[in-house]
Amino acid sequence: MPHVLINRVPLYYEQKGQGERHIVFIHGMGLSHTNWIEQTRFFQDGSRILTYDLRGHGRSGISPHHLQAESYFQVLAADLKDLLDYLQIERTILVAYSTGTLVALQFLLDYPEKAWGAVLTGAFPKVTNFYLYSKFVGSFCLSKIRRKDWLSKQVAKANGATREHRQLFEYEARKARLKETNLMIKSCLQFDISDRLSSIRTPTMLVYGGNERHMMTYRHQLLTLLPQSEVCLIPHTNHACPTKGKEPFNRLLENFIDMYDPKSPALSALHPNQDTGDTEQYPYNLSKGNLVGNPYQADRGSRNQNHWPH
Repeated sequence: MPHVLINRVPLYYEQKGQGERHIVFIHGMGLSHTNWIEQTRFFQDGSRILTYDLRGHGRSGISPHHLQAESYFQVLAADLKDLLDYLQIERTILVAYSTGTLVALQFLLDYPEKAWGAVLTGAFPKVTNFYLYSKFVGSFCLSKIRRKDWLSKQVAKANGATREHRQLFEYEARKARLKETNLMIKSCLQFDISDRLSSIRTPTMLVYGGNERHMMTYRHQLLTLLPQSEVCLIPHTNHACPTKGKEPFNRLLENFIDMYDPKSPALSALHPNQDTGDTEQYPYNLSKGNLVGNPYQADRGSRNQNHWPH
């Protein structure tokens, strides 16, 4: 089992697949690298997949000293950057889920040269509504009264689409260290990069479940403030798009990679200096209003703010 010492913390990682293009997956709180089991199966034949456990999760170690909540996601972003450097991955596509999207957003701010693009699932730049606030505070309070077993079952139920998923995710959730997850909760409640989103120039696709009403504010905020972004909704799906909406999610991710990773077959077939002016062939200048090849309903901002597929 591969571990590497990053910033004095042993991080567990797995590399699978083959090919020229790299994809790095970042899981959410209480989960582990196994969150991406369906994406690893789908992409490993044509891509090099990197999954890893955030510090305090899965098989990774915990922070060796006290960290400030306001800078915690900067530390997690630095962990990822150093892991990529250790593995000699110069540039990659980032895929992140739930609280893992905060790691990805911080990474795009601090190390923009390391990412071709990013796919963020269930992202939020700042906790602003009561629903999300109550979820974090509730989890923190339950951990304080030693309800870790119940929390692990809830994580598995919320994210597992099959019995295999639920058993695996519950097993992995039990490994999460409460000290580290509580620090992450505090950091989530303080995290705010709203005024810095406009400086992120990396092409970004935002994915939400069509049933995530409480995330409506965040998707509009991110779509408005991220200069190169697109929002895609997966109908009849909740927060857990990578597992409960795996088929459409994988196809959206595949389309995005083909558009933005120059090592993907779709772009490698073109001459590097050829400018066709056709976004379907060479979509580097893709606008928010034109996501080529997206078979799902794309959100165009406030004009469709009341339309949710169910």
